[in-house]
Amino acid sequence: MDKVIKKRRTKKPWWSDQLTVLWNKVCEAEKDMLKCKITSRKREFRSVFIMKRKNFDREAQRAKRHYWRNKVLRIDELESGNQREFWKEIGRIGVGQERRKLIPMEVQLQNGEITNDKDSVLSEWKNAFYDLLNANDDSNTPETSIDSQRIYEPDIECRGLHELNDEISIDEVQRAVRSLKMNKAVGVDEIPAELFKNVTVIPLLHKLFNKCFFTGIIPEIWAKGIIHPIPKSSTGNARDPMNYRGITLVPVCYKLYCHVLNNRLNAWESENNILCDVQNGFRNGRSTIDHVTSLNINYRNQKV
Repeated sequence: MDKVIKKRRTKKPWWSDQLTVLWNKVCEAEKDMLKCKITSRKREFRSVFIMKRKNFDREAQRAKRHYWRNKVLRIDELESGNQREFWKEIGRIGVGQERRKLIPMEVQLQNGEITNDKDSVLSEWKNAFYDLLNANDDSNTPETSIDSQRIYEPDIECRGLHELNDEISIDEVQRAVRSLKMNKAVGVDEIPAELFKNVTVIPLLHKLFNKCFFTGIIPEIWAKGIIHPIPKSSTGNARDPMNYRGITLVPVCYKLYCHVLNNRLNAWESENNILCDVQNGFRNGRSTIDHVTSLNINYRNQKV
């Protein structure tokens, strides 16, 4: 007969030593009741068991209410003060707490077997994300076929291309720095965004960004990132790396450099109307949901 492995219950945040003592008394009273074979004595043991169980339930509900009352008061206090601690407190309860669960140190192999060998687990995770992020493009579509499929191809020659190749200005760097969000995760260099808010760093960034821009070479550390796997769903196989969405944390300095270039491209595109007006994807202030809504309305009208 297969051995049944009981899953250990997670200790409730409002649990206390007093509740442990009361619960043990309930269990002892239940055992005494079940062991007794004499009817008259069994009624007596049953009354004791019911009394102890009611006492435990009453104290457990009281402890639970006290815990959540303190939580609410704590959140109300932080709402008008420390916003960072406010959202941390929110994250410790509900869905935020569920996401803190650790990824199991085991994977399901292609043959269906489950292994918890550390080297095998790390190898499976590495290979899964390597194949995902380094997929080869085997498309042999000829260039003529691609040209015939292009719906909109504007003439971008002589449309202020020199603006894209101008030296990065101090103002561009300052705008990118101002857009940085505080208290965010760092990359492999472990340099936080708060450091770049110092005005003495701006000239150094200005010089570094222009060096990268005109040479086409970036620091090697910028090409490295920390991948944080996030479960795609709560019902997926937790042992399958492909059921996780990899969120890559890159160095903040690299994000700043990309932000400068992206701002320049967006400004140039907007001035020269490079993108067709019907494109909503990957554009600020627009959403592809609008297109989906339009398609849905047109489809319903045609059916009518």
